[in-house]
Amino acid sequence: MRSAAISLVLLACWSAGTPRSARAEAVPLVALPTLLGGYVADRAGWQREFDARIAQAIRKAGRDPRPPGPLTSAEAICRDAECMARIAESLNVGIVIGAKITADRGSPPSYKLVLTRFDRSQPGVVRQEEADCSVCTEVETAERIEQMVQLMVPALVVHAPVPPTAPSPGPAPKPARLSRNALLGIVGATSAVGLAGLVMIGVGGRALAIDGSAATDLQPGASQPRELYDTRGAGIGLVATGSVFLIGAAVGLVFELRALPRRDR
Repeated sequence: MRSAAISLVLLACWSAGTPRSARAEAVPLVALPTLLGGYVADRAGWQREFDARIAQAIRKAGRDPRPPGPLTSAEAICRDAECMARIAESLNVGIVIGAKITADRGSPPSYKLVLTRFDRSQPGVVRQEEADCSVCTEVETAERIEQMVQLMVPALVVHAPVPPTAPSPGPAPKPARLSRNALLGIVGATSAVGLAGLVMIGVGGRALAIDGSAATDLQPGASQPRELYDTRGAGIGLVATGSVFLIGAAVGLVFELRALPRRDR
């Protein structure tokens, strides 16, 4: 008695721990041969192709379709709930699927696709999906019926979980701003450079002004003074350097004053 109780407990635990997809695979499925209507050049060959595409779509959904086995002519064309229920019961399957593809007289033709599904758990009703494949080849029609089967048969394939998306990066950190005191110190230094430039321009201008003039008084009896100022080169150098200093200081002050907070101006 104890061993029987233990067996029941183990069976219940196994059932609870079995993945849902694995338990759902216990519902068998059969696909009936595809019905072809209208003019199809190679009916037997394209029926095999359509049946293979349907079986391929079922396998992509994680199921293994059972072969229908020998069928009567009435069972082969069956697409209503009553006869599909009899097929499901005789073959002991849960789902029966059948496709019908009808071609018109166009060149290339257009096809009307009808896919029927019977679920044994819902007796008395069938689910049908219809689609048109206008001016299609047989290959395009086979691809279309495969897509319809994939949408109709519930998938049992356990897909890998989608990796979580990385959080979007936040706004880039703002560059560090100099403090008010540091900016004021830089402004003061720039102003001093500008002032030095003004002084150099003034001294250089004075040097140019006295260039060639007498450096000493004229001696009695002499026609020219002994020494003359030769300050042209120094004057030009001082004026040029002072101008560079002054322009640089002016440009620097413009940018530095813009960098100051509005309340500090």
